[in-house]
Amino acid sequence: MKGSTSILVLLFIFLFVMSVHASQTSDTNLRSVASQGSNSNEIMTYIIHLTKPECRTFLGYEELESWHRSFLPKMTLDSGEPRLVYSYFEVMTGFTARLTLEEVEAMQRMDGFLYAKLDVMRSELDTTYTPQYLGLSDPSTGIWYTESNMGEGIVIGVIDSGIPRNHPSFSDDQMLPKPVNWNGTCNFANFSCNNKIIGGVTFANGSKMNSALVDTGGHGTHVASIAAGNFVKNAMVVGKFNYTASGMAPRAHLSIYKTFYSRADSLKCYDQAMIDGVNIINYSIGSNPTDNFYDDTAAFSAYKATEKGISVSVSVGNRGNPKSLSHSAPWLTVVGASWLDRRLAAKVMLGNTNKFIGETGFYQPTQFNSSIFRPIVYPGVNNQRETLGCWNGSLNNINVKDKIVLCWAGNDNIGKGRVVLAAGGAAMILMVLHVTSNDANNILNYYNSPGGSPPNASIIFNGQVSGRRPAPAITPTSSRGPSLTNGGILKPDVIAPGYEILAASIVKGSPFNTYFKYDKLRYLI
Repeated sequence: MKGSTSILVLLFIFLFVMSVHASQTSDTNLRSVASQGSNSNEIMTYIIHLTKPECRTFLGYEELESWHRSFLPKMTLDSGEPRLVYSYFEVMTGFTARLTLEEVEAMQRMDGFLYAKLDVMRSELDTTYTPQYLGLSDPSTGIWYTESNMGEGIVIGVIDSGIPRNHPSFSDDQMLPKPVNWNGTCNFANFSCNNKIIGGVTFANGSKMNSALVDTGGHGTHVASIAAGNFVKNAMVVGKFNYTASGMAPRAHLSIYKTFYSRADSLKCYDQAMIDGVNIINYSIGSNPTDNFYDDTAAFSAYKATEKGISVSVSVGNRGNPKSLSHSAPWLTVVGASWLDRRLAAKVMLGNTNKFIGETGFYQPTQFNSSIFRPIVYPGVNNQRETLGCWNGSLNNINVKDKIVLCWAGNDNIGKGRVVLAAGGAAMILMVLHVTSNDANNILNYYNSPGGSPPNASIIFNGQVSGRRPAPAITPTSSRGPSLTNGGILKPDVIAPGYEILAASIVKGSPFNTYFKYDKLRYLI
């Protein structure tokens, strides 16, 4: 297919977001995994790995599923619930079922059993300027025009939290019809596919659902728009960035595989994507840095996908420390997040004339007069977690009206801003305006300095500033190697813009009154 090589380059670009010394594991160690964390008579969900009989050929998926069922003691539980959760046809040899540990141990004596593993949740969810910055969009030399044709004819399978209805990033304007060899379907009561989104399915705890493809968390929307969002004119944040936004392969098709993040669900998403005939799989869900390959859903799923010529790209993770990468298998393309050479800059001006450069999601707000120095208040002065982080309700007894509030960053930074706003605060430093930890300590030293006038400050919004150096460079939040499980191999394989990018959001009006959001340091991409 024309452009198939070039689209792999584009694939490296869109996954940040939002990773060959394989671990040697004996058959005994694999089988012992089944006994971890379960009482002998408690019904749990197990992923059962099998080896196909050498002397038997299966005629189709139904016969393969029948073989899987032959390992079960009964077809249903006492409650009537089916024991078989999923049969896997392409991604691995095996199935997922509801079993007791005692039943799994009995299964080990059956011919074809390899090992069993408890199902677990994997919930770590791991633009306007980027195409120009990366040299994609130049009509004369850009890869969009010279080789890849913007991903035309390629199908990207996104395994994540779903996709929204009727978002402009997923319109099919100027899209070709779906490929003639496409096997996927789109049968949803509340969702209509088009020539951009050509397939979709939701897997949740053993059910193939036809009513829940819609994204309620936002991560899948964000990732899919970065990968293959169509061109959207007048994309903006708080009235700014009035440009044309797009993903890195804007003419590629999307097939959406919504998972509720259990290992079994994600495996079935990989399985279905391979059956449907995607060209690329994007998986931005993390794993534990110490997981062996047989515990890493992406590692062994992608191995089978790669055998079929499907490229699998995964995020390196958002832990930000050495030896913290989520995936390290050599057949995965592991992508880290890098800076762009631009930022939305703002300056903190303290009453003692010290200045600190930070970053923000805003241009100069009309309701914030930067010529006025406002009092600083630090709710976390007593080192209580709630007030340090400006948690909901933590400012009820603190006077922050028309003051600049110091809050330590953490989970739900947008939520912290809402808390400050509801309490009457004028601004917040370390979320709305990001400064480095050293600068934050200097601001606190000024706040705590004895004598003199009460501490005060102002914020000057400088707008978009270009020329950041070094750039590109890996961001503080991006995970990195060396690998803890793969002989110290260095990862990620590539880095791509993953900070200060404009990407699709599921809710208009949150956080910036737009269907797009401008990612800052603490967003998970």
